[in-house]
Amino acid sequence: MSRYGNRSVLPAGLLRGLDEALSEADLHLMLARLPDQKLTDASLAPKLLRQLASDGLLINYNAHIPPMMSNLIVRHQIPSVWINTKQDYNAVYPDDEQAGYDCTQHLIQAGHQRIAFVDYTCAEKPVDPHYSNTDRRHGYFRAMQEAGLVPRLICGSGNIPLAERIPFTRGWLESSERPSAVLCYTHHESGPILSAMDRMGLRPPKDLDLITIHDEPVVHYDIRVPTAVLPELELGHRAVAMLMRCIQEPGVSFPAESLALKLMR
Repeated sequence: MSRYGNRSVLPAGLLRGLDEALSEADLHLMLARLPDQKLTDASLAPKLLRQLASDGLLINYNAHIPPMMSNLIVRHQIPSVWINTKQDYNAVYPDDEQAGYDCTQHLIQAGHQRIAFVDYTCAEKPVDPHYSNTDRRHGYFRAMQEAGLVPRLICGSGNIPLAERIPFTRGWLESSERPSAVLCYTHHESGPILSAMDRMGLRPPKDLDLITIHDEPVVHYDIRVPTAVLPELELGHRAVAMLMRCIQEPGVSFPAESLALKLMR
């Protein structure tokens, strides 16, 4: 894991899945939070497994991945599996593009036509984001275009500070072009939206329908938001299974696996 928390998010469900799968295989998990210097230093890379007394690596480095880190792992043929990172090989990750598509389809089937995608973490053209930021948007745009509807992206010039999210939300809620429904990138958008709506006397789903994507079903006080739930438990199990294959067959690359999300209403 990176020492930067936002680059190595570790949900409880994922950790549980890793622990269960490793226990079943009579293996243990060691957590190592490492600085980028160690992860990108060619002289240190071969020593990494020996220092950690490990047979292989489960890499939970999700965003802003140093290119040298990936190159060293490939060069030294270190048995490893990337988690929650979109790679072509030796990786397991949620199918966020399909989730964005399915969530948008859910709103379209409910009769909505003015549907927006809301993302308070990235700009319109994000720089080196986590793959889910772009993939969820792509899924949304694909569903809107197939339905002949006009897509709309609601975002800031970058990550919107927490203190500014409710005022920013009120701005587009008060607009004459307010959408009838929104797909939220995650619960960090649905929370401010519901708070702003409450202050304005608006009620979901009558005044604005919401759907979001998160590690678990999203509930804000007494309001349950339909959620495409990330398969964290399965992600942990599949990552361990793939790593064991990498250890058993050194130097072999296995196609990445994308896992479906489940819509909870």
